[in-house]
Amino acid sequence: VEKEKYHKIGYLKHLPAWSSFVNKEVASLQRQRERPYFVYFLSGLHDTTKYLYQPLEESLYVLKKYNQQIRTVFKPAFITKMDDFYNLVRKVDYGNYEISYAHPSIISYHAQFALAYIFTTALFNAFVMGKPVVVYTQHADPCHYDILGNQTVGGRACDCTIFQNPDQLDAILESLINNQLKIERDHEFLRENFPKTPPEFWNFWDDIV
Repeated sequence: VEKEKYHKIGYLKHLPAWSSFVNKEVASLQRQRERPYFVYFLSGLHDTTKYLYQPLEESLYVLKKYNQQIRTVFKPAFITKMDDFYNLVRKVDYGNYEISYAHPSIISYHAQFALAYIFTTALFNAFVMGKPVVVYTQHADPCHYDILGNQTVGGRACDCTIFQNPDQLDAILESLINNQLKIERDHEFLRENFPKTPPEFWNFWDDIV
């Protein structure tokens, strides 16, 4: 059987059409440029179980300290139970926030950093843009933690992984919010894992269009 020929497209978010779309949508959300904000990517809550609910609750109590300094833009996932989320927000008495269903690339564009309580692929959008990525999550399973090389499933695409340590989270947040923590990207890592579309693809595309 003759093998199919595959063409490498590269990281789709680098494609001109996508970049144009993001730039247009970002321009329409100009109001977010006028005040500092970060994106908190939500996932499931699993009601009040420890696995996801507890890290979220702990992080909100820490973040509440900074409500007057920076706005929180929560980005729900399709599995986020918003009733449970709003109940938690009221319990914590959390303020200065909004809910956004915009694409992660759009809301990450002007964000100071991105935060989540479990690694999600949405964080790749912020990572590629050079935004600091922080995951505040449940205590790691020792076996899985060793297998992953003492990292989350996001690997090197996660800049700070904090395992339910509120004091450590507070220190990281203070540094990020006050622009004291600088994150540098490994450009070779980006080229290998988020490559731009190679010229060979565009030559192939021109031939078939």
